[in-house]
Amino acid sequence: MNPTPQERFGNAAAHQLSKALKPDPPVGQSADSTGLELSLPDTDRVLGALMGIAIGEAIGAPVEGRTKEWIEQRIGRIEGFLTSNPRTGSDTALALLTFNSVIDDPANHPQLLAARLSQSHIASRGQTLDYTRNQL
Repeated sequence: MNPTPQERFGNAAAHQLSKALKPDPPVGQSADSTGLELSLPDTDRVLGALMGIAIGEAIGAPVEGRTKEWIEQRIGRIEGFLTSNPRTGSDTALALLTFNSVIDDPANHPQLLAARLSQSHIASRGQTLDYTRNQL
């Protein structure tokens, strides 16, 4: 049986990602005020997909851009984090920007995503600034 992300990577990693996905709604506003409703299985699938993006990027970041042959010759099979402080980057930031834009405004998410992208500081390589710090 495959371990859950929490079992494999720890509750702290799962908790950090869930906080980044969607902040708590403002006081007086319900979480489902967007009109987009997800059932629990759908929510689990979305969270699992986003966690997979973040974990996969953090595992692969140290060898990003390297060929399969380079990785096999110098590192071998990668089965976990290669650094003591794994980080996500642009792939995760873009996935979260897209996800939150769809959740925040299902009818006009392309325009919202474009506005958020134009205000963000997402590096194409290396560590990415956390867009949630800029409250986009």
